Amino acid sequence: MQGYLSDVESLYYERIKAIKIETVHVCRLLKANNIDVIVMKGAATLFNGVADPISNRYMKDIDLLVPEAMQAKAYELLKNDGYLEDSAYFEFHIQDAHHAPPIVKNNLCYVELHRWLLMKHLNKILPTDDAWHQAIALKISEDLEVKQLNPTHQVVLSIAHSEIQNGGFDLYHLDLHQLMNLCSIVTYFEGKIDWVAVSKYFSQSGQEIILNTTLYSVFKLFKVETPITNYNDTAAKNRFEKCFSSYIKRQGRDTITSVLMEQVASYKKRNILLMYGGVGGLGYIVGVCKHIKFQGIKVLNGRHLKLYLLRLVGRS
Repeated sequence: MQGYLSDVESLYYERIKAIKIETVHVCRLLKANNIDVIVMKGAATLFNGVADPISNRYMKDIDLLVPEAMQAKAYELLKNDGYLEDSAYFEFHIQDAHHAPPIVKNNLCYVELHRWLLMKHLNKILPTDDAWHQAIALKISEDLEVKQLNPTHQVVLSIAHSEIQNGGFDLYHLDLHQLMNLCSIVTYFEGKIDWVAVSKYFSQSGQEIILNTTLYSVFKLFKVETPITNYNDTAAKNRFEKCFSSYIKRQGRDTITSVLMEQVASYKKRNILLMYGGVGGLGYIVGVCKHIKFQGIKVLNGRHLKLYLLRLVGRS
């Protein structure tokens, strides 16, 4: 087993080294054409010291934030450089997409050019303007410096992306991968994170329970504490226990019931309003219609249909 894990680590290490080279290449191309860039999420951790060793950070895409007005130009630059578009990615609701359709070259990993940190209607959680104004330097090669989110914003984005935008909170999904990534950010930037600001970002958007539950989960699973972790938050404790129970039940083969119930859960009012914006009953109805369309497109897409079928027969 030790030999197997060592081989996997070596494989990941070589892959991540190649991703670092590609990140530098793309950023150099953008900067040469006067396009400012913030390296985000997993890609940033490969250069700022959070991912140590770098093989710890498995990733499938390079997330880059560019000014909204420059996104189209940046996208064309990469396509002219040989990147190919995954046009099936955004067949619906493109006006709210926070990044352009993923593009890829050499089958290494996708590059995603973001115009916003999160989907537009979630901008109130972490405004993209705040990110640009407070970004800090990130040196990615001897002769190339770009930007990264400041430590506070890295924490907020990590939680908001996984728990709110991807629906992890409403689906009671205990995402160990994302929680470990958050732990790495918190421990590496200890003392440089403004936890009062972190709390404010979530409270001003009415998402305190999500922040509290995530920090409680991090403490329970990894014993990582923060100045605002509330160990006595009953709601956060109950939520964590339900998520943990759900995680245990999900181990092994999926059943038809579990797969179908996961889809049903995605229609919860809170989840629909978060995903598609809108307010009240009418906003929920409009969101449900959009979600039905989205689910239909996924079913008709061969790749997504295959994943569903594999889960139903217990092979995923």
